Amino acid sequence: MPKFSENLIALRKKAGLTQEELANKLSLTPQSISKYERDEAHPDIDCLIPLADALSCTVNELLGIEDVGYQEKRKPKKVNIKVSSSDGDDVNLNLPYLLVKGFSKTGLHLGSGVSDKLKDIDFDLLFEAAESGAFGKLLEVNDKDGDHIEIWVE
Repeated sequence: MPKFSENLIALRKKAGLTQEELANKLSLTPQSISKYERDEAHPDIDCLIPLADALSCTVNELLGIEDVGYQEKRKPKKVNIKVSSSDGDDVNLNLPYLLVKGFSKTGLHLGSGVSDKLKDIDFDLLFEAAESGAFGKLLEVNDKDGDHIEIWVE
């Protein structure tokens, strides 16, 4: 996956904007854009949508995330949940979709600390997307504590 800084440079140039012009659109300083492009800093999450809008792209394109696939009448078969926490807990589950859906009703218990990382995820919304035909990486989160969560539906 390309770095955010590389995507930003390519998308800014594709939009025909200088660092200063992009900064003005976002009420930022040109130095901020320069730091983003040199991978010395990253924009706040609140800035991602306005940044994507200014560059005429999606947030996924900006972050280098593959688009979620969609296939009507496709039945979800498997769910992969990968959690890497900063305190050393690493979990990688690849389970049948219906089993994960059933577990989610009673709470996914994946070990100390790991379950806490999943408690704020709206699994019903993910299941609704999967049952509507979405597949691929439906969720990726990197939080401020250094934890990483990915949920894929096949």
